[in-house]
Amino acid sequence: MIFLFKPITPKKLRVDEFRLAFLSAIHETERGISKDWKKITETWDHDVVWEVEISLKGGPSVKVSSADQILRWLNDGTPPHNIFAKKSMGYLKYQPGFKPKTKVGWIGSQKGGKSGPAVMRPSVRHPGFEARNYEKVMKEKWEPEFNKIVKKWMSKAVKQSGHGV
Repeated sequence: MIFLFKPITPKKLRVDEFRLAFLSAIHETERGISKDWKKITETWDHDVVWEVEISLKGGPSVKVSSADQILRWLNDGTPPHNIFAKKSMGYLKYQPGFKPKTKVGWIGSQKGGKSGPAVMRPSVRHPGFEARNYEKVMKEKWEPEFNKIVKKWMSKAVKQSGHGV
């Protein structure tokens, strides 16, 4: 009995297909993260300016950030503090009722804001803001999501490159 073996030669790996798929995964992740950040600030009275940074150095990373001070205060929280009127004004005018537009650990925004009759005082004790922890919530959501997105795009690349089984 004679056995004849034919070598199986795999197709040449098309590296560009995989690079493109990986970049597509990173951009899809960035769009999702950006969309979530915009959900948090969509009901705010001012526009938040966002910066996006994508890097492959030291491993892939997607950074969506803003220098917006109000966003920072809400993410980190603020302690109770006193607010004093400017000398030129002599008093603070504010409405004591308040419904927050955002919640701790929630990616979203709702109607909210000031309510009640206007009050005028020379100072007020602000209760502070409970930290919303947006950065932590985003990381917990998007790290596993990124892995799923990469697997999806890599599967496409495997099929397109002819290496799929």
